[in-house]
Amino acid sequence: MTRLRTAIFCADSDQLSALQSRVNRTMCAQSVFAHTQAAGVLAESALHEVRALEPDLALVSLGREHAVERAGYIESLREALPRAAVLAVGPMDPPLIVAAMRAGAREYLDESFSDSNLIEALSRMAASHEQSRVDRVGRAKLYAVFSAKGGSGGTTVAINLAMALQERVQGVAVVDLATLGHTPLHLDARPVFGLMDAVQNLHRLDRSLLESFMVSCQGVRLLAGPGYPGVDFPAEDIGRVLDVVGANYRAVIVDCSTRCDAAARIVYQRCEAALLVAQTDAISLWSAARIREFLVDGGDADKLSLVINRHRSNTSLPEKEIEATTQMPITCKVPNQFQQVAKAIDRGSPAGLGNSELARCFQELAAQLLPGSMPKLGDSADKKERPHRILERLLNLSPAR
Repeated sequence: MTRLRTAIFCADSDQLSALQSRVNRTMCAQSVFAHTQAAGVLAESALHEVRALEPDLALVSLGREHAVERAGYIESLREALPRAAVLAVGPMDPPLIVAAMRAGAREYLDESFSDSNLIEALSRMAASHEQSRVDRVGRAKLYAVFSAKGGSGGTTVAINLAMALQERVQGVAVVDLATLGHTPLHLDARPVFGLMDAVQNLHRLDRSLLESFMVSCQGVRLLAGPGYPGVDFPAEDIGRVLDVVGANYRAVIVDCSTRCDAAARIVYQRCEAALLVAQTDAISLWSAARIREFLVDGGDADKLSLVINRHRSNTSLPEKEIEATTQMPITCKVPNQFQQVAKAIDRGSPAGLGNSELARCFQELAAQLLPGSMPKLGDSADKKERPHRILERLLNLSPAR
């Protein structure tokens, strides 16, 4: 659950410190602003400062003296912070409670509240805040990129697609789920933290903590994978991390690389669309067909499509037969510019940036994905002609089920 960024207003400086400490201990909220003012209209300087911080919650301690006057703070805060909720704390005096609620307080706590009372109130407000934020922004479109085999170019496609999406919408994140993540090399990034830290801190993972584990790379945010082999995480933990990422970004690209495990299935279940990157060689296409069987396994097959990387226009394999053999539509053909891509990876600058043929290819792919419309498996899978000899061999190698 999101940890509420809280501004605290109190008449007494000692009580203010105590409130800050109690709020921070709950793990439901964190104090980002504190202001002491005995009575009167809230100072314009304080309103200006708190407005710039854009907190999620304002906690106003009304006290006993001048309590009704301080209830007017709530109205001022509601005007200055229209998206922030207000929690009022004061004596259980019915006229005061009515005044506070009419001024715009969401919750009211007795001044002798216990820690459990505070946690319950903050939990309710955090849940309401998260729902309203999701309703306002909308959950991210999550796109998964899988590789048919090592060296297919899945990470290249994931990174360049993220760059193309960033040109269309602001707020794109890349999550590296490869068992040995290469995304930092593609982006010339040097992450200190990453996915491992997010999983280890799931009990308190919120927007602020998630951001501290990510690194900004040429306009996108990266949650890097492990930088050494042998590290793995429970699939359900990866799903929970993706839920937090998806609640805070407009589009999320998940580089699954060659993963074929429970985590891969969880990503596939959550994603809007999945791309399986392959080349037009026998091993790559055979692997693509097997990976499709694993990912779909009775689920939604329509959101999975094929990206042919290093495509040559003079290939001897007809596209319709590739689609029939793999049972996936081809949604994109990335031109064969191996030398250009290799140099771009060495520089840490994605090859799809700029106005090159590669850039146009990924921009077209981004345009297809954003509306959520993926090519459907259609007549191309019903080819009646004799398959190409390579594809015929692959069909014969399909295991009996």
